[in-house]
Amino acid sequence: MRRIFMSNWGGGGARWAFTLVELLVVIAIIGVLLLPAIQAAREAARRAQCSNQLKQIGLAVHNFHDTLGGIVPASLGDARVSAYVLLFPFLEQVAMYDILSQKTNSFSSGLGFAVWGYDPATPDSGKLLEAEIDALFSVPVWRCPTRRPPGQKDGIYNSTYGSGTTDSGNIANGPRGDYAMVAHMYPLQASREALGISGINVNPFFYSGIPADSRTIACMDYCRSAFRPAMYKTPGSTSTWYPRDSFSRIIDGTSNTIIFGEKHIHANNFRKWSAPSVGQGEANGYAQDCGYIFAPHSSSSGAYVTGGVAWLSAGFLNGDTPIPLARGANDRLTSITQEAGFGSWHPGICQLLFVDGPVHALRTSEPAGTVNVTSGEVTSWGVLWQLADCMDGGVINLD
Repeated sequence: MRRIFMSNWGGGGARWAFTLVELLVVIAIIGVLLLPAIQAAREAARRAQCSNQLKQIGLAVHNFHDTLGGIVPASLGDARVSAYVLLFPFLEQVAMYDILSQKTNSFSSGLGFAVWGYDPATPDSGKLLEAEIDALFSVPVWRCPTRRPPGQKDGIYNSTYGSGTTDSGNIANGPRGDYAMVAHMYPLQASREALGISGINVNPFFYSGIPADSRTIACMDYCRSAFRPAMYKTPGSTSTWYPRDSFSRIIDGTSNTIIFGEKHIHANNFRKWSAPSVGQGEANGYAQDCGYIFAPHSSSSGAYVTGGVAWLSAGFLNGDTPIPLARGANDRLTSITQEAGFGSWHPGICQLLFVDGPVHALRTSEPAGTVNVTSGEVTSWGVLWQLADCMDGGVINLD
């Protein structure tokens, strides 16, 4: 401060005052000190918005159940639309639902690269218009505001959206999502022994399985989460789909079972995708940030159980390997056994939607469980496995 003589004030005398430069310096210091608080407030608002979106999804699941008499199916089959699209009418997205239904003949055909306009031989009537694609990318409810705003075009493979021109069998079309359905299966070895099929790949990510296949039906008994694929009234006719289950299947109670959550995406894999079969340069081909509106193509030899890897669903167990919650955006660049699992970009927590509607923020330190890899028997049930299993008899107190 400087002493400034102001003789024309009250008989004169010296007064103390800030110069303009000094005032600006003080304001800058205050701004720097307040910046962490401002950032924390913004993140708190984004976290609250993310929680609210999960609650909207929960309401949509219940409205679907009340309207159609069952839990929304995880998918309608290999390369068909997923629960995310089937919930559109209950999330004020009727127009998008109708467009996708029309392009796929009431969902009887796949939602592959041709629908996205990559196949020159496909009639225009079967392709999405650019405005329709933009509308799909502008649906906000499936996107966590901490990660991305609605409307942003996401990467396809490890390049930019729209660069793909051929269907490799694993093409990642469409907008990316930040939430995943909860999937949970019996451990691998125990399931193989029970089914009597040594080579079966009973992992939690089978949602593109073909419902009419007898092996899919057998595997369904070992799916312990709320979501399962659709059933067909007419075998092989996807357009005749109907829900497989109702809430009555959730023996543990809707307040003790989780159904959706924030899926883990490493910061380096954000807006990128790479299929293991095409080797697009991502570490081990991990598909963390990938499309969500349809189940991916599966190999013909295992279409009844495979597919959906980090697309539609995530879990806390793959085979006999526990998958804990990711501890942040820089955790698990190369995911455990190629599965991303659940994880948030909100510090220290991951938000999970319970079947009855509430959203709880679980600490990233919550345990999953452990398996005896020789026998396949569960040796300990962690909080995450108990919440994912809708019929284990466990009751969790999160207070």
